[in-house]
Amino acid sequence: DVAMETLYVEPDCTMGWSEPLTVFSVQHHSHFMGLHQEINVERDGVNLGSMRKEFVFDYNHQSGVEPNNALRTLFPGDRLHASCHFDTTSVPANSTVQIGEESNKEMCFPT
Repeated sequence: DVAMETLYVEPDCTMGWSEPLTVFSVQHHSHFMGLHQEINVERDGVNLGSMRKEFVFDYNHQSGVEPNNALRTLFPGDRLHASCHFDTTSVPANSTVQIGEESNKEMCFPT
């Protein structure tokens, strides 16, 4: 299990929202090495939990799902952080995994 550096949307950015956002769907996307992903919400420095925690990511079965009901509404000032984990056991020790849009490369794209 290899984790990609956590991706953040800082409060400075979300403070630019003119009003709260209602989230209808949360979708994770990576390629064939994608193992699991998670998007968490912090409000006033308190981690409120995961909008969607995907324990077993499957490249062939990707879809959006409704977020955790308690986190359906995001507010200006919220901090979002996404983490992505990959199974790289098939990669030879002297190789690297390239990041990119092509499916033979890897990516982390939580939406």
